[in-house]
Amino acid sequence: MRAAIAAYLAAVAGGIVWMLTAGAPPMFAAVNALAACLALAIAAVLWRTPSQKLELVALWLAPLAIAASIVFGPDVDGVHRWIAIGPLRLHAAALFGPAFLVAFQRRADWFGTAAAIVMAGLVMLQPDMGAALALSSAIGLALFFEFRWDRLIAFAASAAALGVTAIRPDRLEPVPFVETVLQNIWRHGSLPGLLIPLALLAAISAPALTSAGRRFEGAALAGWLLGLAAASLLGPFPTPLIGYGAAPILGYGIALGLLGRARPNPAPV
Repeated sequence: MRAAIAAYLAAVAGGIVWMLTAGAPPMFAAVNALAACLALAIAAVLWRTPSQKLELVALWLAPLAIAASIVFGPDVDGVHRWIAIGPLRLHAAALFGPAFLVAFQRRADWFGTAAAIVMAGLVMLQPDMGAALALSSAIGLALFFEFRWDRLIAFAASAAALGVTAIRPDRLEPVPFVETVLQNIWRHGSLPGLLIPLALLAAISAPALTSAGRRFEGAALAGWLLGLAAASLLGPFPTPLIGYGAAPILGYGIALGLLGRARPNPAPV
């Protein structure tokens, strides 16, 4: 778990350094730094929380938050993906999706599958191809390491959501230092800058290799971040951890806290 936390902090720090040297507003770096500190504080609380109901809460927070963003969230060019907290707009799926995937992989029951199907339907309604790609990547990676028929059904639902959102054009324009971050780093071409994508790659892979339970128990979390990173290369979707945005940083850090807890007793099938 220490390796996963170190990789997470390295990616966030690398993104902050890049933003400061590339001319981003200083507030961007401050928001990302504060988000990482807050995420680690919440993760520390989760590590020491004995309740075994946390996985159940995490399983339904994401669908509820995404549904709230669709119904009550701010409208940006007809797209509803955010929860407004004062002046902050937090991407609902990026904030609660990582913890959802940790809970989904830990629960070996049809209840988790039902939550995943609901989640897939909601990201299709938003529509959010980035979240759909992240969800299908996460469930697919979990399925690869541990085949279950219920997970196969969840993967089929997420793949259907990805197919629908992929053929619906995204109307949002890229925002500097939020989207196309990896492309801009590679375009710059300096050696320090090229280390930042490596830090992101380490943050993606670390949860699958280090967890408090069985090996590869963090595969779904790794797949989620991989899907978000891939989506940022395919369209106007936020680059996680290294781009400006509190939600992915908070969500990933909180998920590490959930993943670092001792594995609860398996839920009945």
